[in-house]
Amino acid sequence: MRFFLDCEPIGFTSKKAKELFALMIDRRGGFVCASEAITYLWDDAANDKTVFARYRKVAMRLKEILQSYGILDIMENSGGYRRIISEKIGCDYYNYLSGDAKFKDLFRGSYQ
Repeated sequence: MRFFLDCEPIGFTSKKAKELFALMIDRRGGFVCASEAITYLWDDAANDKTVFARYRKVAMRLKEILQSYGILDIMENSGGYRRIISEKIGCDYYNYLSGDAKFKDLFRGSYQ
């Protein structure tokens, strides 16, 4: 999955931060809690203090990345829950899900 701002790719310096961002995109504006994100980001890890600390670092890194691009306002954080404010972004995935025929070829069966 690739992300762009004004036709320029966003440089994610953290693979896990990019995965967290993609998870929030996938939720289409729904909140993601820490334990759910941990399950997706580290599917083989126990949900303990060490993994939670890693998650917090990843979430902070994502915040720093979005802030560096001046787009921190597309993410909401409330009581440990995070979400993308879907109304503030343009997204091929959302276009595909809209059912509009002009977007039917956007998805090829898996995320790239």
